Amino acid sequence: MVAVTAAAMALDSFYGTIKPILNQPKTKKKAARARQILEGLKLGFVVGKYQRTWQEDLDWLFKTRNGIVHHAMRDGTAVILRITDETVMTGAPDTFGLLPTSAQRAAGIAETILDTCAANPKPFIKGWIDWNINGEGPGVKQATVTSERMRLI
Repeated sequence: MVAVTAAAMALDSFYGTIKPILNQPKTKKKAARARQILEGLKLGFVVGKYQRTWQEDLDWLFKTRNGIVHHAMRDGTAVILRITDETVMTGAPDTFGLLPTSAQRAAGIAETILDTCAANPKPFIKGWIDWNINGEGPGVKQATVTSERMRLI
């Protein structure tokens, strides 16, 4: 639960931070947050071949997150979650958002998107990335973005 919500919040926070720089056009209809984030990333970063995958990943991440943080009681059929030699575990379909594989997928989505954005900014946002993410501004602690996770040195 924590990994899924943290990954969604990290991406939402990153988008919220860069949104003022993007000059994103206003639309009449408010899109889902996952789509707003993707459109913003496309404006600021070279997304290219990742666009379709990120769209699917962000849709999954925010749908899973919403199911966790906005849980509601509802009637439904229980499904088999796990079978061992000794037990059969059943539960509601929305429980899938709480499996270890979901935590791993959520963390991987956030990591991939943030790493790719840090490595592929469009020219107008490169200075901001260098200053805030890559730690190249004066007086900024150096931050490195690695595939092992973001960490302060």
